[in-house]
Amino acid sequence: MSEADKPPQREFSQGSARAEVRSPDRGHLPSAGAQILAGCRVVVLDRAADVAPYIGAWTALCAQAAEANVFYEPWFLLPALLAFASRQQRAGDRTVDISLVLVIGEPEGPPSRTPRNEVWGVFPLERRAPSDGPVPLSHFRLFQHDYSYLPIPLVHRDHGPAVMQAFFDWISSQKRCRPLLAIDDLPVGGAFHQLLIDELGRRGAHVHVRDRWNRALLAPTCDAETYETRAVAGKHRKELRRQRRRLGEIGQLTTDVLGPQDDVEPWLTEFLGLEASGWKGREGTALGSRIPDAIFFRDMARGCHQAGRLTATAIRIDGKAVVMQILLRSGEGAFAFKIGYDESYARFSPGVLLELDLIERVANEKFAAWVDSAATRDHPMINRIWTERRNIERWMVGLDGGTSLLLSLVPVVQWWKNWRRGRLGESPT
Repeated sequence: MSEADKPPQREFSQGSARAEVRSPDRGHLPSAGAQILAGCRVVVLDRAADVAPYIGAWTALCAQAAEANVFYEPWFLLPALLAFASRQQRAGDRTVDISLVLVIGEPEGPPSRTPRNEVWGVFPLERRAPSDGPVPLSHFRLFQHDYSYLPIPLVHRDHGPAVMQAFFDWISSQKRCRPLLAIDDLPVGGAFHQLLIDELGRRGAHVHVRDRWNRALLAPTCDAETYETRAVAGKHRKELRRQRRRLGEIGQLTTDVLGPQDDVEPWLTEFLGLEASGWKGREGTALGSRIPDAIFFRDMARGCHQAGRLTATAIRIDGKAVVMQILLRSGEGAFAFKIGYDESYARFSPGVLLELDLIERVANEKFAAWVDSAATRDHPMINRIWTERRNIERWMVGLDGGTSLLLSLVPVVQWWKNWRRGRLGESPT
C-alpha cells in the first residue's frame, strides 16, 4: 500500500507532536513548609494510536482516583475525543487543540532504562485561541463537550499533591499558550476541588470565579416514601399515582432494567429512536440527529456497559418503550445522562414517573449513594422532585503575575459593560 492509499491517522488535535516533560520537582524550591515531592513525568498524547500503551494503567487509575469521574474514563473519553476532535477538524476549526495529558509516576532514585507507565493523573486539555473563551487570551481548558457534565481529572488518591504540582508545572512551562486554565462546571467541595485549592494556594495563583449555580442532586437519607412526601406536594403525588394507573389501563405496564449480561445493542437502537421521535429530534439536538453523535453514543455506551458503568431503564406498555433513561455509574454515584419519551404519552408524565422509580431504587434498594441530574440550573421538572443540590462553579486560573493581573480586572470590565448596557437600555449579561 502506498502512502497515498493509507487511511489518515485519526487525531485528537490539529498537531501530531508528542512530548514528554519531567516535572522539575527535585530542583524546585518549595514554598515554606511544603514537602519536596517525588518526581513525575508528564506525557502529552495527540493521536489515538499513542494511547494504547497507557490504557491498562489508565483503567487501573479509575479505581484509585481521589474522585471518580466516568466522563474521563477511557470507555467514555476516547470515543468523545475521536468524535468531537474529528468534527472540529472537518469544520476547519483551528481555534481548539485537544490533547491527553498524563502524569506518570516515577520511581525514586536514578532514572530507569525502562520507564514504567503507572498513570497517576489524566488531564484532557483543550488549547484555545484568544477569540474562543471568556477572556481575550490564549488558554487551556479541561475538555468538555455537549455530553460531558463533569471536568474533574483523574488523580491518584495516594499521590494527589505530586500530580497537581507536576501538572501545573507543565502548564506553566508551555510557550504556545498563556499559563491560564479554564475549568467549567466544577463541583465544589469534592476531593479534586480540595487538591486544586491546596496547589493553587501553594503557588499563589489567582482564581476568578466566572459563575456559580447549583443543579439538582438525588441523595436521600431516608426511605423513598418519606422522601417523596417531603419533596412532592400531596395533591401532586395523588395525581401522579392516578396517571400511573391510567397508563396501566392502556396495556401491560412494566419497568425493565438493562442487566450486566444483557445485549446492549437493542437498548441503544431503541433509545436513539425514542429520543429522536420527540422535540429533540425536531430541533436537531437528539443524539441521533448527527451521525458523529450517534457513533459516539454507541461506542461509549458499549464500553461503559462492558465496564459496568451503564444502566438503562424503561417503562413499557405491551413491550413498547414509553420512556427510557440512560444512567452512567461514577464511583459510589451516578449521572442521569439522557432521557427520552414518547410524546403521545406526555399527558401521563412518563418522565416524572421514571424519576420517582429512580428515587425508590436509590433510597430503598441503594442503587447508588447519589445521582447527579446533570440538568441545567432551575430545571422546572427535576428541581421539584429532587431536593438536594450540587454547587457548581466556573473558574479561570492565572498562574503568572501578568495573567493574574488581567484576571483581577475581569470583574471590573464586566461591571463597566453591564453599567454601559444599562445606560443604553440593553439587558445586562
